[in-house]
Amino acid sequence: MIASRHPLLPQLMTVLESARRDIVLSSPEAIMPLFDSDDAISEMLRVARRAPQTRLRVLLRQYEPVQREGSRFIQSMQRIPTKAECRLLREHPEWRSETLVIIDESIGLIIPTKTRRPIHLSERRQVMTRLNRFNALWDAAHPAQEMRRLR
Repeated sequence: MIASRHPLLPQLMTVLESARRDIVLSSPEAIMPLFDSDDAISEMLRVARRAPQTRLRVLLRQYEPVQREGSRFIQSMQRIPTKAECRLLREHPEWRSETLVIIDESIGLIIPTKTRRPIHLSERRQVMTRLNRFNALWDAAHPAQEMRRLR
């Protein structure tokens, strides 16, 4: 069981466990298996259910690969529609080839697509620069209609 764990899970869990109100996730690829782990899903749901003002925002390039792969993370988001939102953005000049996780506007984790070596963001200036870029992308994106739960 330990052997099947994603090698970046300890770094992700360190930032997720500090979350109190807000998780931002930007991934130009389909959701990495890292986010489909039981531990990561549990932490994200814990934050989302913590208080009325908590939220989880996920920005993806496309939804189809996520749907095809049967992402448990995305299925979990669908169970908390008032707290979790997913938007799609095909192309944008500011869209970088990296997965970004920002927690409570204070810390972050960058996973470059090519190297997969995580970069920790702990300085507020670094985090805010990335968060401002994320917000610009978020505003340019459109809601993922596929995320709506079927009733």
